[in-house]
Amino acid sequence: MTRPLNPFITGSATLLLVLFTGSLQANPLQCRIDILDSLGWNTVAANRGHADTINTCDNFVAPVFHFSENPAEQQQMIELADAALDSDTSRCLMSRSFGRSVRVAIDKLIGNQSFTFPRGGTDPRDPFIPPEQSWLPAHRRGYDSPRQSVSGAIESLYQEPFIAECAAAKQIGQIASLYEHYKTDIDDLLHPREIGIGLWQRYLSSPAIRARIPLLVNSTNRKNALSTLAELGQFAFNGQMGYLRASKGEDYIDSPDNRGQNFIITRITPAAVEALRERKKPLKELSAISKKLWRKYSKKLQTGATREELRRQFETELENTDPFFREADIYVHPLGVRTFAFHIARQFRYNPRTPYILEIYEDHLSGYTYQRFLTQRKFRCDQQAYCRKIDKRTYLMVGKDGKPRGALYNSVKSCLRAAAVQ
Repeated sequence: MTRPLNPFITGSATLLLVLFTGSLQANPLQCRIDILDSLGWNTVAANRGHADTINTCDNFVAPVFHFSENPAEQQQMIELADAALDSDTSRCLMSRSFGRSVRVAIDKLIGNQSFTFPRGGTDPRDPFIPPEQSWLPAHRRGYDSPRQSVSGAIESLYQEPFIAECAAAKQIGQIASLYEHYKTDIDDLLHPREIGIGLWQRYLSSPAIRARIPLLVNSTNRKNALSTLAELGQFAFNGQMGYLRASKGEDYIDSPDNRGQNFIITRITPAAVEALRERKKPLKELSAISKKLWRKYSKKLQTGATREELRRQFETELENTDPFFREADIYVHPLGVRTFAFHIARQFRYNPRTPYILEIYEDHLSGYTYQRFLTQRKFRCDQQAYCRKIDKRTYLMVGKDGKPRGALYNSVKSCLRAAAVQ
């Protein structure tokens, strides 16, 4: 890779794994090679083991994993394969293929004409009113969780009437994208109690988010996230999320329904990425451009020009200022997929007393789910049952086949007893 991702990756220690070792699979190495193949590695039998890591966030070239078929070196090759699976190269492969999943999920959500934005009432309103048969309120948590399965809950949102404001819709789009990526395997990776849709602060306290396991963007370096993603490359942006925020604060909001815009990046061009790379601090500099143009158009507003006329001019000038504003597509509910230029200019139309600046969120749910995927696959290769932590005092046993057994345990010991008979 041109640059390591390690500063953005904190360990996966928040998942408790308690092992029960059974008889190993006939070829646990070949099982790992199959996982590498599925991620996009090119696996080649060779005289010695070696992983040729490259920046898979920046191009479509396949990294090469060389492995020895010598039985005496099998354990060494297993360790090498595990290191490749844990590598930044594999994380970028996941992100590279994730783009299509994001676009499929967003298209399906937009295609549900009965997916609407809250109307009427005063804030704070319930940000998510889901189909009752597939979602239920999480006890004392301020959000809704899948009633039976993540896959079934997301499918209901593709087809049935429901209401969500833009922050809840961002949460929905993220989970739906992961469902499209992992398909029904998502039900083996995420327990319904681990995720939630609803009030923003409550969402942040859901188990999967609270674990703080990043894929590429970590909270410790959030202010530099845009430059790090740009340095990695085009495919690092797939599914990344953020917020267009009023820089002057809530007192300058005229339209509560448009106080800010939560977004998911669905696509970005190489030209836009290169423009970001040329900036020393792109997040700060792009926000400064937005502020400068806001001041310009605020003065024009005082001359009697209409907001709609100035909105169009504002959008055009943003598009001409930097490729990022015109060549990065973002999903915002209920407005669909548009550009940053469109949304920033639209915010001027509704809230002309405050400029808008950019924030990029952490990708903790993507990182959490990817770590779950690796954990499940590795232990399935070794035919080992294990216990994983769902919440503070809740554990789930996963069988040797990688399938959760359904029952929840309130202690490690009780979970271990169940694993011992697998």
